[in-house]
Amino acid sequence: MKLIIGLGNPGKEYEKTRHNAGFWVLDNLAESLNADWNNSKSHKAQIAKATISDAKLILAKPQTFMNLSGESVLSIAQFYKIPADNILIVHDELDLEPGCFTFTNGGSAAGHNGVGSVYELTGKKFPRLRIGIGRPPKPGPAPKQWVLEKPSSDDQKLIKKVIKDSNSAITDWVNKGTAEAMNSWNSRKKASNTK
Repeated sequence: MKLIIGLGNPGKEYEKTRHNAGFWVLDNLAESLNADWNNSKSHKAQIAKATISDAKLILAKPQTFMNLSGESVLSIAQFYKIPADNILIVHDELDLEPGCFTFTNGGSAAGHNGVGSVYELTGKKFPRLRIGIGRPPKPGPAPKQWVLEKPSSDDQKLIKKVIKDSNSAITDWVNKGTAEAMNSWNSRKKASNTK
């Protein structure tokens, strides 16, 4: 069994903000797999169950708000006894331009509060799929404000293409593992940066 977690903030006011890129990817993946979301109070998450090839998947969107995402990840991982290598965290990434995405195997949280919460509460680092949202222009809003704003229409087009491409990338991760997914997709991250 594999666990794929999309990070974001719950609530209508945050739905279309950059920080919810992880939710966008998971919603698109669940739709493509005909998986229905259900609220899990015990895990503080929305959860959907699906399969890719012969692999059973748990898809999850923590409902704790970003800074407490680790509570949900820890609860689900422990309940289903899923090892760290079989968990993928999907989240927004300031250091990648819109239209780009990369897999990372562990690595620093680099100031991302959701990833930091997951690392702190689980005591582990996980494979991640980082969805580019770009940094704010200078002069411009602080990063904390930027991630809670909606992308421009041009950026939305780029991010939507990444979300579409992410289905195939996640399928490769499920079937072939993190190293193969990195080899296949990270070299193509710039190619995604087209409207």
